[in-house]
Amino acid sequence: MNAEDIRKLVMIACDLNLLELEVEGEGFRVRIKRSPTPSPPVHREDKAEAEIHYIKAPLVGTFRISRSPGEPPLVSVGSDVRDGQVVCYIEAMRIPNEVISDRKGKVLQILLEDGTPVQYGQPLIALEVERE
Repeated sequence: MNAEDIRKLVMIACDLNLLELEVEGEGFRVRIKRSPTPSPPVHREDKAEAEIHYIKAPLVGTFRISRSPGEPPLVSVGSDVRDGQVVCYIEAMRIPNEVISDRKGKVLQILLEDGTPVQYGQPLIALEVERE
């Protein structure tokens, strides 16, 4: 099993909105576990023309989809995102830290609920991006 096979398994888990998926074969075992998502999965129309890119947590803290409670979310499923746009915040020591998109695309899924603790490198938002 290679990295591309694992990527496909992650896509299947996301498309089916699975919280856990375990696959075992000769000489390998893969277990994918993710946090519940408040957004239903969005099915891509043309899978050959686009790919999934994950915006990941740049630090440990608490996921915030808006700058403060009561404000509208910065992005939602279906939102167009530009490279360099603030898409959410990670609150650490009560300080909101901007999370900036490093790719242009459309939000497919917000992988965490507001207020969820996150670890460094954890995927936060799934973007559908055009293949380059």
